[in-house]
This record gives sequence, structure tokens and C-alpha cells, in this order.
Amino acid sequence: MGLPQSWSGFGVTYAMGLDSSRRLIPAEDNALAFDRLILELSEAFIGSSSNDPHLIDYWLARLAVLVGVERVTLWELTRYGEQILRCHTYVASGVPEPPPVMPSQQFNWLMEQNRRGRITAWARMPDDVPASARAEREYGLQIGSKSLLSIPIATQRSLCVLAFVSLKDYRLWSAAVVERLRLISSLIAVAAVRDRVEFSLRESEERFRGAFEHSSIGIALVTPAGRWIQVNAALCRMLGYQEAELLQGSFQRLTHSEDLAPNLALFERALRGEIDHYELHKRYVHKEGRIIPAYLTVSIVRDAERRPLYFVSQIQDLTDRTASQLEIARLRMDLTHSARLALTGRLTASLVHQLAQPVAAAQLNGETCQRLLSEGTPTAPELSKAVEDVVSSCQRAADVIQNVRALLRKEPGPRKTVSLNQLVTSIVEVTRHGLRARNIHLDTDLDPGLPDIDGNPVELQQVILNLVLNAAEALEPLPARRDVVVRTRATDGAIEMTVHDTGPGVNPSDLLRLFEPFYTTKLEGMGMGLPICSEIVRSHGGNIRAENDPAGGLTVLSVFQRA
Repeated sequence: MGLPQSWSGFGVTYAMGLDSSRRLIPAEDNALAFDRLILELSEAFIGSSSNDPHLIDYWLARLAVLVGVERVTLWELTRYGEQILRCHTYVASGVPEPPPVMPSQQFNWLMEQNRRGRITAWARMPDDVPASARAEREYGLQIGSKSLLSIPIATQRSLCVLAFVSLKDYRLWSAAVVERLRLISSLIAVAAVRDRVEFSLRESEERFRGAFEHSSIGIALVTPAGRWIQVNAALCRMLGYQEAELLQGSFQRLTHSEDLAPNLALFERALRGEIDHYELHKRYVHKEGRIIPAYLTVSIVRDAERRPLYFVSQIQDLTDRTASQLEIARLRMDLTHSARLALTGRLTASLVHQLAQPVAAAQLNGETCQRLLSEGTPTAPELSKAVEDVVSSCQRAADVIQNVRALLRKEPGPRKTVSLNQLVTSIVEVTRHGLRARNIHLDTDLDPGLPDIDGNPVELQQVILNLVLNAAEALEPLPARRDVVVRTRATDGAIEMTVHDTGPGVNPSDLLRLFEPFYTTKLEGMGMGLPICSEIVRSHGGNIRAENDPAGGLTVLSVFQRA
């Protein structure tokens, strides 16, 4: 709404420009004008909102002319009171506007009066300004203020101040004028705050609508019964349905049957007021029947009495992420399998020895049977004992082959309850002969009362084998005292396995990096053995670390949870 350069109202003609020689009409003579202005303001503001951002400026202009001042400004204190913001202002022709933002600390005295709800009226400045209001005095001199009236208005949301500044005439603020201006200030402040809140609400709604419609993830508004009342395009694309089709159903209908119960449990907790937000991984069923893995984030919107109105659901499609995770898992399995193949290759000499013994024994017992039969006088006990020895030897050879086959298998198989002592023993039996040929003594110190653990035997054997062979390699350069000891023991709630060698140990700066991929202290190492061990141990809920022994050598400690 524009304001003309001059207009008539209340029986008096007012002009936009204020002449310094014009006499102010006493407030007593303007009582009717004030009353009519209050009536018009009430009709304009009470129970309605303005779509015109300049309407309050218009009323400030009329108020300034009626009172006879050159500047009227509506200020608002920020939430924490560190600044005062200019919401609306009117200035006469040729008068500069006040700054849009001012630090409240600049006017500590005046701000304290406003916070206490006290009206400040200075008729003659700077004479009327208290000595303690030094900053206010200096600012008044700076802008040439002759009179000031500051009226604080506390609204439900903030503290506002309507300030009247006279720059040309000294103004006596009578009690009647101040009371009328206080009422008018309340009407204007409440209307300004209401308009700002409604404007912010409209902006918020527009931002939400834009985010809702253009979001790359699925968003839906859901009733307390679970029916979709609004869905965006991303959700339609994700589930393969048209918007109208989704709005005819509920989230329960398209939730995977195995995921419905946990989803409903959280949904009902929110309805009961126990929670206002929840998140979970779940699966939806696409229109074509395929499964859509998703991550669901839900917030509930309540009314003033905390009754549920609707839910806001954000649904992120995890199909690509799940595919990536499966690919990473496949690559990790391939890498672990390759490491097992490499370990098995390093055991060739030991495997030959392990197979040669039972094969030789079986051959010897078979020749004994042949000899007894050729002599024609075999006794049943002799043949039975010889055949029994053949079977036993063949079983030992079969066990060795079976262990090698397990290590060579690409997929390690399911987890089960296993004895860590038995796994250590099986690895020691396979490696001891080969290490003895390299003048390395391998020994064990196993806790006989060691509880079982839940794990994959093939993966755990891979860890033990890798640690034992690494320890052996560390001893290669040493002329004497070449010992490797594998120990197990039970602690409170955990199972510990250590592999200790009497080698030179590791540089302290390398200890923390031993389990990093591609980091190695060996000239020909790839740096993947220990990282794979760390990954396997952590996947079993345990942890692994290495430390130098004060007496010499390196100890690698693996900790597992009990079964």
C-alpha cells in the first residue's frame, strides 16, 4: 500500500515532510485522532494477516506524522538478546534510516529498561539522559536526536521495542500520549511478529514442498493407521507404483513379511507416545515382486496435546549399496581364499611328510598281510591287527587331505562351536615337520580347560597358520634360539591365543601399522596376511594386536568371545 505525499484524516491535514516551524498539537487535542487510529489498526490487524510487506511501514508513517516525529522504528531482540533487528521503520524525507542490525551491548542501559518492561521517555536530549547511559547519550548526539520515546512490547515469541525519535523539536511525552502509543505499539508489534511467523511458516512449507517433490529419496506422509496420504515421485519410482495406487494402500501391504513385525512394534510405540522418531533397515516388495532393501527414517507429528496427527517417512533405496556390499564381500572372500592358497603352497614340504608317514605305514602293513598270506599260516588276530593298522594309516592320510581341501575351499562354510585348542593342534601337526627341517622349534602351551568359541574353523585355522608361519619367517636370520610358542588361556569372558617368537621383534613405529593393508616389513611381502587375519578375528567379534616382548621377540595376541 503506497502512502501519498499528503492526505487528510481525523479532521487534520498531514504532510509527509515535517516543517520545523510547525507546532505540535497537544495530545489532549489529538485524543479523537488517536482513538480513530487505534480503531483502524484493530480492523486492519486483529484476526487477519497481511500479504503486503509494506502495510506496517504505512501505519508507522501515519503514526509518526500524528505524533510529530521524524523516525519511528520497530525493533526486535534476537533469541539470546545479543542483537536488535530492525523489523520496520518510517523516516521523514531526508532522514537516514537506522542500521538493520545493531548490537544490544551498545545500548546496555536502554536494553535493561526494555527487558524490565519500562518505558523510556526523554523530552530533552542529552539533558534527560542518565549519566549511566553513556552509549545512549553518544548515539543520540551522533544522530542529532532531541527527544526519544522507547516502548517495549513483550509478545509470545519475542521482545519488541517501538522507538519514536524526534530530530527537529523537543517533545514532551505526556502520560496520555504515552498510554495511547503503548496500546498502538502493542497492536503493531503483535501484527508484525504474526506476519513474520506466518511468512516463515509459508517459506517453511514451500521449502518442505520443494524438498518433498524433488527429493532423490522416497518420502511419504502416513496416517496413524498406516495409510499413505502423500507420496513423492521418488517413492513411486522405487516401488514401481503410480501415486494413485500407493494412496489406496498402506505401508504394511508393501512391507516384506519378515520385517513387518519389528516395523509395527516401533510404529505402535510412537503412537503410544513412547518415542517420536525411529529408524530401521527393512525390505519393501516392488510391484514386480522383487525385494527392495531400504533404510527407513520416521518422525511423528503431534498436535498441541501430543495426539498423533501423521508420520513423515523417509525411505532410502539401498539396492545399489547392497549390491556394492555383496561385491565387496565377494572380493574379500576371493582375497582370503588366495591367501589360503598361498599359505598352502608354503606347506608343501610339511604336507609331503604328513602324507608320507601314514602311506608308508599302510604300505608296510599291507606287505605284512601279503607275507602272512603267502606263508599259508596266517592267524586271524595277526591279519586283523595288520588290516586295522592299514585302515588307521589311511584315515590319517585322509585327515591330512581333508584339512588341505578345507583350506583350499573358496567358501569357508558355516560357523559352529569349535575348540581353539584342537584347531591349534591341527595346524601344529601340519607345520611342525617343515619348521623342524628349518631348525625352528614349534611348541604349544594350551589351557586344558579352555572353553569353546563360535567360529568358522577354516578361517580360524587360516589365522593360526598365518601367524605361525610369520613367526617362523622372523626367525630365519637368527643362528640360534629359534622358538615359536602358541599359547591359549581363558580370561573373564574371553579366550586369548598368543603366538610368540624369539626373533628380533618389530620397530615400535611399525607396530600400529602391521595390520594395515599393503604394509609390510618383509622385502618380498605383499602386506595382506596380517590384515586378513585382523579382518577374520574382528568378524568373529574379537580383536588382535602385536607387541614386542621385553625379553625379546614379538607376541601377537588374538582375543575371542566365549561361545
